[in-house]
Amino acid sequence: MATKREEEVAWRKLQKRFPNKYIDLTHERTKYGCGAEKNIYKAYVDIEVNTFLSDSFFTPYEAVNDVITKIERSMSYEKE
Repeated sequence: MATKREEEVAWRKLQKRFPNKYIDLTHERTKYGCGAEKNIYKAYVDIEVNTFLSDSFFTPYEAVNDVITKIERSMSYEKE
């Protein structure tokens, strides 16, 4: 599981990259009966026409980077 600091750094990166847009960074924690845990992060960005959701990752920074990459790829396709 990521630390609070890692989550805050990822959140600030998402805020800085997409000011005045709806963004979200979710943390899903699953506990199993054997005591094991699974921690998953997803990032979400709502841009006027499209919404983008990252894949599931074990760190918040990976989720943020994934959603940014998806948006950049989408915008590069629109320019062509």
